[in-house]
Amino acid sequence: MSPSDALAPLLATLELPPDVRRGLADPAAQARAAAARDAAEPERAARNRRTAAALQEAARTGYGRAAYALALRALSGRGRPLDAEAAAQHLRAAALERVIEAQVLLGYLLTRDDLLASPDTVEAHAWLALAEADAGAPVAAAHQRLSAQLEPPGHVDSHALAQKLDRLVTATATLPATGPYGVALTDQLAQAAAEGNAGSVAQVLARGADIDGTDVAGRTAMINAAWRGRADTVQTLAELGADFNIADAEGRTPLMWAASNGHADATRLLLEAGARPGSRDERRLTALMRAAWNGHGDVVALLLAAGADASDTAPDGATPRDLAQRGGHPDVVRLLTRAGG
Repeated sequence: MSPSDALAPLLATLELPPDVRRGLADPAAQARAAAARDAAEPERAARNRRTAAALQEAARTGYGRAAYALALRALSGRGRPLDAEAAAQHLRAAALERVIEAQVLLGYLLTRDDLLASPDTVEAHAWLALAEADAGAPVAAAHQRLSAQLEPPGHVDSHALAQKLDRLVTATATLPATGPYGVALTDQLAQAAAEGNAGSVAQVLARGADIDGTDVAGRTAMINAAWRGRADTVQTLAELGADFNIADAEGRTPLMWAASNGHADATRLLLEAGARPGSRDERRLTALMRAAWNGHGDVVALLLAAGADASDTAPDGATPRDLAQRGGHPDVVRLLTRAGG
């Protein structure tokens, strides 16, 4: 068993985007697919560049989550050529900031001699030793399997390196803001998200704001961005790990807000990130029902393509088609009729 085979089960424990998994499985094919998609969708490619710039600026200030997001981009070819060497550099920066997923993924990547010019099983073993305390049994098992691949001198070197890395992590990792300063940062984050300033969002997060912190209405930065259709900010927040299925005090998720207000780009990004189209709010309405009611045909089409159920009913028994009829939207009625609603 090769070192990378020994660590392959680790990938199942990480919430990696599909394009990253494809990049690790078949880098050449994923690189071609990503380049073709950017060429075919110039607006998406432009948004990717803007998001990358915001992430790079935040990573330069020591925000580990931004460095981790950049690593995932480098492994997927999203908005840039697929580059495992660059990914390893970003992962090291994130790992030093105590981003556990980065420590685990870096441990795996360092065993891939088909992706890196200088794979390093000893360094991989050391990073997994650090991650094991926080990540639990799956990483412990992988660490043990990799141990079987090392000769005695390798164990000695790995132990010494793990101690050095632990000291570096302790010295480097920043702590999130708490108390009144943390609350102030949450307010700043909400405002930046509402304004659609992805760069400011990343900067406030780098200063320690809680990415899923809420205002008095229970709304997070992601909800504020989706509500107003700030697609760049939605993408930046999603890549930094924001919860895109979280609900506010009314039970509305970011997808519901984006769909209800007819923001097709934000809706598409949320669906691609994994937002659940079938969730219901406090009034027992879905994103599809609200989009249909308000006559947003392009959003309705996106939701249907993502698996939203056109036959779902509201508490009064109305289907999305019925709600579109009540709202006076004949084009949406026809669309939902064709979908079986």
